[in-house]
Amino acid sequence: MPWDTPLPVFIWALTGLPLSLLALLKPPAGKLPACLIALDTLLLNLYFAYTAPWAVVNYYLRALPFLLSLAVMARMIHAARSQPFFPQAKQGWVLTAVLLVLAVPPAFMDAKALQSYRYPASAGPSMYALSPLQGGLHVFINGGNGLDGWGMNNAYRDWLGRQTGNDRTAGYSVDLVKLAASGAMSRGILPDDVHQYETFGERVYSPCLGQVVKVQDGIADVPPFSDSGSALGNYVVLKCAQFSVTLANLRAHSISFKEGEFVALNTPLAEVGNSMTHTFPHLHMRATTGGESGTAQPAPILFETLFDFSYRARNDFYVR
Repeated sequence: MPWDTPLPVFIWALTGLPLSLLALLKPPAGKLPACLIALDTLLLNLYFAYTAPWAVVNYYLRALPFLLSLAVMARMIHAARSQPFFPQAKQGWVLTAVLLVLAVPPAFMDAKALQSYRYPASAGPSMYALSPLQGGLHVFINGGNGLDGWGMNNAYRDWLGRQTGNDRTAGYSVDLVKLAASGAMSRGILPDDVHQYETFGERVYSPCLGQVVKVQDGIADVPPFSDSGSALGNYVVLKCAQFSVTLANLRAHSISFKEGEFVALNTPLAEVGNSMTHTFPHLHMRATTGGESGTAQPAPILFETLFDFSYRARNDFYVR
């Protein structure tokens, strides 16, 4: 699903929400149709819960698909307790067949979305990283294995698996935003003023120990979704062991290190801006091996958690 528009959330509101409410209000006769309705609504709601960019509207709304799925399952169990397992009329069998067919597309899409959490052995070694944004609630609004998975990371493929660009180094990238206590990433849905976004001006910290090998600065911050003329905007590339780590979409003239200087873990590097083209304030991060562009290969990133390190994908969050 696209990550920079509220459209996926609205699509769920026009599909998953009314279907769930219909199931709650009018359960079918027979245990088999009831099980299939519970399965269909669960598969559809899970897909949108995982892939829709809820932070664009309000991150807390993401709980609705989960809660509605649980409510539908409870309603189906209660309604079908005294019902026979198989339908007793022709209409019931027709409904059963339709429900079986309807379960296939969301099941397939869920499977492709969940691939965003797994990386093949051919992906090579993973980089261990600390959180580059700190001081509050943050969400990975886009991220995961975008080379094999669908719907979670749109940097290389769209939600139908179609290739959207030639830059494979973005295939494992992530995009992060900060949320207010209310669950919103901005005051209003995608406002035109960068200062209305919680992430704009947030300090960016070094996620690893390394050396600054490349700096791009001086590109002006532009209004959201405007053309800055630069795909990455202002950015810093750190060389951390065998990995090249790019932190992009930085605020103009906020980068505090020069090429050749070394940085320690959790060192303040810059601030989040909006210098990338056609986007809103967020932090873009990617790791590669063999350089940072051209023939470089994307590297999976294991981010710190409370007790360990784990891969992150769209809608994962952390508090630090």
